[in-house]
Amino acid sequence: MEGFEFPENLYYSKDHVWIRIQTNEIRIGFTSLGQSLCKEIVHIDLPFEGEEFKQDDEIASFETIKAVIKIRAPLSGKIKEVNPALLEQPDLINADPYGKGWLLAIQPSRLKEELKSLMTIKEAVKYYKTIIEEERAKFGELYAEE
Repeated sequence: MEGFEFPENLYYSKDHVWIRIQTNEIRIGFTSLGQSLCKEIVHIDLPFEGEEFKQDDEIASFETIKAVIKIRAPLSGKIKEVNPALLEQPDLINADPYGKGWLLAIQPSRLKEELKSLMTIKEAVKYYKTIIEEERAKFGELYAEE
């Protein structure tokens, strides 16, 4: 959509976080649109494995050349793994947000109840399309057709 990728097999939060349900864990990352809006990511702070958290708790943050972005947990659970590659190369989030740029893996504690608060691909595309339109309205000259 509009040059941004939104894989169909994921769920999305309104703050640009995606989740992929895997056999024994949930993998979490930042969307292609979200990373594009943030620009160049230069540093990331990740939680420790074993930490427990509730939905909407801050679980990570990253620094861009402009700001510090806080990432909220899309689901409650326990950290199973963090992506160690991001500590050396945080720009993997920009380069490959749905692959090598994943943030962390969790063991969810309330998946069935909390999954309802996330968006399916159909809902996400509709929501993110309005975000793109708002950005174009604000910064029209940057998005001018060539």
